[in-house]
Amino acid sequence: HISPEQVDYFYDRPQSDISVESAIALKTRPEMVVSEIKIYVHVKGLKYSKGITSSSLRGLSSGWHIGQGQNLSERVSQSFIFTTRDYNPSLDEDGTLEASFLSFGFPNDMKAYEQCFLDIDFLLINGDTYPVSIDVSDMISIDISLIVNISLEIELPKIEGEQGGGFDTNINEWDDEILDIPM
Repeated sequence: HISPEQVDYFYDRPQSDISVESAIALKTRPEMVVSEIKIYVHVKGLKYSKGITSSSLRGLSSGWHIGQGQNLSERVSQSFIFTTRDYNPSLDEDGTLEASFLSFGFPNDMKAYEQCFLDIDFLLINGDTYPVSIDVSDMISIDISLIVNISLEIELPKIEGEQGGGFDTNINEWDDEILDIPM
């Protein structure tokens, strides 16, 4: 355990008559200061999306203040990648996206997780981008092991017509070109 006098000695200037010998003999123990953020998004119409161009969670703490033992009050946006994309077998249009990443959690001065937004930019099968920004402040739950769970549901627009994937595999317009290769 680090005493307040030891903290004052190393981070500011000594505020008391603490000796250098006692200040150097610091006994520390590691403490988990990051949270695991898990995001689950049920998407109605996921089959209309080719992929996701970007995703981020706004309103997270920018770091940890070691001397004060708390999260910093400065808010940041943390980008992440959805690592799982599962389709619902009973509803062929719907699916679930999942992501998990480490963060410093939320600022200590934050009141009930105010101003925490999830931003996702979907790339639709017609080539358009469909941005989604949702206030997830009321959807956050934190368990005893510092795991933050966010579960929500969103709906993508239905797109009629071509349901193709990422690139055009049509080779009808190619011309034959014969080249001599020197050996």
